[in-house]
Amino acid sequence: MVLTALVFSAGNEWLPSAQSSRIVVSCTWIVLLVVTSTYHGNLIASLATKPVKLPFTTLNEVAMDTQYTVLIRPDSSQRTLLEVGIQETCAGLELARDLC
Repeated sequence: MVLTALVFSAGNEWLPSAQSSRIVVSCTWIVLLVVTSTYHGNLIASLATKPVKLPFTTLNEVAMDTQYTVLIRPDSSQRTLLEVGIQETCAGLELARDLC
């Protein structure tokens, strides 16, 4: 109601009379509306969904689990990163020897 009064230059005595003040108050109301709506939407979305349990979270878990096969191109930087990470964390495992 206050926003409508500001935009159409109608309303009570306590509303700003200068056009610049009306623009500032109108922009503030719009920003607050957007922020509140975004927060409300995100809150509903986070409460409506169940968190997904990932099968692994670290490189150690990938190396230890024999259920998954890592497919990487032989000449890629991902292979180099995986080899270095596995050698540093799991030097004694069979998987580390297979990648070298």
